[in-house]
This record gives sequence, structure tokens and C-alpha cells, in this order.
Amino acid sequence: MQTSQGEAKPHGALAYRPEIDGLRALAVIPVLLFHANLGIPGGYVGVDVFFVISGFLITSILLRDILAGRFSFICFIERRIRRIVPAMLTTVAATMIVSWFVLLPDDYKRLGKAAISQVFMVSNVYHWSVAGYFGQRAESLPLLHTWSLSVEEQYYLLLPAMLVAVGWWKKSLIPVFIVLVGVASFMVCCWSTPRYRDFSFYMLPIRAWELLLGSILATAGARWFSSQRWVRETVSLCGLLAIVVAMATFKSTTSFPGYHAALPCLGAVAFIWANGSGLTVCGSALASLPIRFIGKISYSLYLVHWPIFVLTRYWIGEELTLAGSMSMVAISCVVAVLQWRMVEQPFRSKALFDSRRALLIATPSAIGVIVVLGVLLIWQKGFPNRINAEVMAVVAARNEREYVLELTSSMVKNGELGFFGKGNGEPECMIWGDSHAMAMVPALDCVCGEMKMVGVQATHSRTPPLAGFKCMLSDSLLEDAEEFADSVIQYALEKKIKKVVLTASWTGYGHLPSFEPCLKSTVECLTTAGIEVIIVKDVAGLNDDVVMKMAKAAMQGKNTNSIGVAYNAHVAANRKVNAMFDKLAGPMVLVVDPAPYFVDENGMWRAVYNGKPLYRDASHLTVAGALRLVPLFRDILK
Repeated sequence: MQTSQGEAKPHGALAYRPEIDGLRALAVIPVLLFHANLGIPGGYVGVDVFFVISGFLITSILLRDILAGRFSFICFIERRIRRIVPAMLTTVAATMIVSWFVLLPDDYKRLGKAAISQVFMVSNVYHWSVAGYFGQRAESLPLLHTWSLSVEEQYYLLLPAMLVAVGWWKKSLIPVFIVLVGVASFMVCCWSTPRYRDFSFYMLPIRAWELLLGSILATAGARWFSSQRWVRETVSLCGLLAIVVAMATFKSTTSFPGYHAALPCLGAVAFIWANGSGLTVCGSALASLPIRFIGKISYSLYLVHWPIFVLTRYWIGEELTLAGSMSMVAISCVVAVLQWRMVEQPFRSKALFDSRRALLIATPSAIGVIVVLGVLLIWQKGFPNRINAEVMAVVAARNEREYVLELTSSMVKNGELGFFGKGNGEPECMIWGDSHAMAMVPALDCVCGEMKMVGVQATHSRTPPLAGFKCMLSDSLLEDAEEFADSVIQYALEKKIKKVVLTASWTGYGHLPSFEPCLKSTVECLTTAGIEVIIVKDVAGLNDDVVMKMAKAAMQGKNTNSIGVAYNAHVAANRKVNAMFDKLAGPMVLVVDPAPYFVDENGMWRAVYNGKPLYRDASHLTVAGALRLVPLFRDILK
């Protein structure tokens, strides 16, 4: 989220526009407040406003040089380095140093990968591969916000090459080229966002139209500016209102970017256009000294705030209070001012590395240091020796994957299921479900082993054990979910399975209209064939990753046995779906609840017992947690 300002003469200088610094302030403040959970649900659109500003300013600079025949790619790169790289590398390096004392090994190792991806300008690709921007995992990624820097950096590399190429052929076609590419990008964005939201959020081809809106405005130049005061005042006010409305009404659940992103982006275009031939009332307000100053430090403020928020939340292990959030915002502002004054300004004014040669030698050297540090973090697996043995024993529970089995319909048809228990005969019981079913397999394995019985596992993540259910969640079997269910039922019938255990993250599917009829038809299909059905209600979901919370508490010497969730809250969250199960209970359908094996006398669903985590994240049981259900499954199989 770096934005450009006018460059030093004679190379494409732009007249300074103070209201654009004010617009930067309007963009960055809501981003901070959104990340701090301080009441701006759509504050994330500030990044989109920055994209428009960047597209406008960088294209204005490029066109002046290209049309004047004085464009130099090396000069352009030097200016970009001075404006982007020093503050970025400082933030990345400081984050890596502080994280030594805060992050657990897996997350520290992940930080090494993020640092390397950022210095090679592919942070957006990396973070798309590991987390959605609005997902829970985002809260443990201190460099997640650098995705937008990578988008802009990629744009800065591609745009000059494309403009030079088109200008060499025919300069008059440059505006047409920019418009065509922008329209194509917007159409792809509208199509892809509802289908591939995370990919659309992070990738330049999908986001390019936002930057190109600014570029289109830049190609128009003064030809489009209006001399009529009332027109400019109206457009300026409407532009700001569009940005504010988006920030106030959009939520993390809004399908974004898609066509929704057009509102703040067009608002930014309208404001920039309306103030192009003189400041409007709104422009004058944003050009005031205090707001303009926030705009000047906006790049550093954007860079430093997210690592500060993430590492603070990570260390305390819970959401910040109102006072804590406001304190983090204030600390971010102070750190941003220091970085702006001590890093950004000296490099931009050439007080440091005044010669191009020195800069172009120092930059790869500094990047090399970051890369080496990142490689060390990956190679040393996050330096686990930093952490005491007690904490590492807890962390080990995160890596329990023995019973994780992602089957496909073809594997089921070929009999390639997961087998457990003991014995040489045909399987007598089956557990069918999603990743929550995988987590319960250790208990069934133990019981089947005691009884010299063979069991079979038919599982795939985010795919419920329901016939005819279309599951379109990410990581699910998608369109193959129905075929998978049919194959599992056919396998159970052919093998004459006696008991089928159905369990899953039920609340993730129970809100859909097709859930109850598909549940009934699945149960009826199995029981009609003489198969006893055991429906296991879901375990409680927690607000936090249990292993992470437990490990961080252990690092700080805090008691870990109090980690859990109120049983009443679990009952309320599952009331609707559990009522569906209870209606199906009968001679061939047994409905069981794991709650008695986890809920203590105080009405708390325990997530830790005798210093051992019963969950490996916020909803999946560890092996130790699953083994608490051995008595339950022992009674069922008898």
C-alpha cells in the first residue's frame, strides 16, 4: 500500500496536491481502526483508495516522461526503491527480531517464508496460499498486510513496460490500451470474486482495474477537469461520501473485491478529479495540516501497525480491550512518525545513499540479509530451542495427523479406505464424516483393537456424511460430494457393515435448507438395509486455537487448565441441528452426545485436562481428546 508523490524535477515532476495527502489519511485511518476492531467494519477498503491514488500518480509521472521522450527505467526504479524499500525492509527486519521473543516455532518459520516472499514482491501470492484475509489464521501472520505492497510493486514493474511498448508503437493508443485492460480486469474481478474470493482478493490481474482507474484519470490530463465550481463541489462531496459509505456499510462478509469495490474506487476517482483544477471545500478540509501530516506518514503507518497488532494479540492470547486497541493505534502512530522521520525522509531526500550506485549496491545487500534470515528460520524450523520443553510438548499436539485421511469417490469404489482396529475379517463398523470424524478415529481404533474388530474410515474434510448433499465449501469434495456419499453407502451395503457412525462439524452445514432432508434420506437408506446408525453430536467449538492459547499461556507461566467454553454456549450454538438428530432417534438410530466426557461440574467444556490439550486447534480433538470418548464408543460397539 505504498503511494507515489510528485518527483523531483526535471524528470516528470507533478505539482504537489495537498488534498491527495489528505485522501491518504482518509484511507489509512479506517484501515487501522478496522484492524483494531474499533467500529469501522469496511475500513479495509482504504487499501482500494490507495490503489487508485497510486495508479493516478505513477501514471502521471510515467506519461510525462514517456511523452517527452525522456523516460529512463533505471531512474524510475531508483525513485521506487527510495520510496518503497527502506521503510519496508526496516519493518520486515524489526518484525523478525521482535518475533524471536513472541512467536512459536511454526509461526516463526512461516514468518521467514513471508519475509522472503515480500522482498521478492510476491507476498500476495504467498499469503493467498496460506490464509484468507478475513480468516482466523490471519491473526498470526505479522506480514499479511504486505500483500498490497506486492500488488503495487508488480504494477510498478509491468505498467512502465506496457506504456513504453504501446507508446513506441503509437502514443495516441495509450489511453485506449489502459481502458481496455481496466475493463477486462473489472469483468474478471466480478466473475471470479463470488467463485474464488481469496484468489480475487490477493491477485494483481483481478485488482489491476483499481489501479487502472487512477491511470485512466491520469491519461485524461487537464482535458477532463471542469471549470464550473458547483460541478466540482458536488462531485468532490459525492466522491468522499462514496468512500465513507463503503467503509461504514461493508463487512468482512461482503463479497469483495467484485463490483462492491467500485464504490470506494470511483469515489476516490471522483474526489481526485474534482480537485484537479482547484481545491473544493472537501479538498480544502483534507488539505489541512493535521490531516495532511497523517497522509505523509501513511506508508509507514500502514507498514508498522499490523505487526504491532498481531504480535501484541499473539502474546496476550486474547482480543484487545477497547483501551488496549486504542493504545496499539497510538503506539503505531508514534512508531510510524519515527520511521517516517528516520528512514523514509533521509532516503527520499538523498540524505542517505545520495548516489544511485551506492543505493543500487546497498539495496540488494539489505535484501540478501532478509533472505538469509528467512532461510535460517525455515531451515531451523523456527528455532524451537528458543522455547522450553514444556511448551514444545504442548505444541507437538498441533502436528497430530495420523488419522487425517482425505478420500475420493474413486478411492472408495476401489476399496481404498482407512482401516483400523484388529482382526482379519471384514469391517464391522464404519466412521463416516469430515475432519471432525477423522479426529474421533483414535477412540474407535482403541475400542476395535480391544474387541478384535476391524473398522473402516470414510472421510474427507468439509464434506458431511449426507447423501444427495451438494457441498461447495473450500477444501470439500465440491461437485464430487454426492458421488462420494453414494460410493460410501454402496461400500457399506456390499461389505454388510453392521454399524455406521456419522459425525461432522454439523453446525457448518445445518443452516442449509437441504441439510435435514438429506440427513433423513441418508439414515433411511442405511437403516432400511439393516445397518445401525450412530449419530455423534459435534464437540464444542472454541473461540481460540487451544494449543496456541495453551502454549502461549505456558510461555508466560499462566494456568492452562481453565481453557474451555461454557457448555450452555455450546448447547445454544447447536440447538437447531441437535433437535434434528433427536427426532431421528429410534430402534436403529442411536444419537449420542460427547458432552459428558468433557463438561466439568462447573458447566465448562474443558479443552485441557491434566496439562494436556484435548484440542489441536479450535474445533478438532487431539488424540488425547479423542481417547476420552473410548467409554462412549465401547458401549456403542457392544
